[in-house]
Amino acid sequence: MSSADETAFAVAKSLRAKDLETTNINQGNRTFISSGDVSWFAEQGQKLFGPELEKAIPHNWSKTS
Repeated sequence: MSSADETAFAVAKSLRAKDLETTNINQGNRTFISSGDVSWFAEQGQKLFGPELEKAIPHNWSKTS
């Protein structure tokens, strides 16, 4: 079992315990953000996710004081 699987099971258990689990199957919104080369990220992501990764947007690092 991968750590991703373990995390998913732990989250599901926590949601059930807090009565937050739902049986509704709705499509959510996805936003893919890249801190690097957005074109490369989108190309690689489409190989993994297919059409779900329609586009990626850049993340702009900025200093806030």
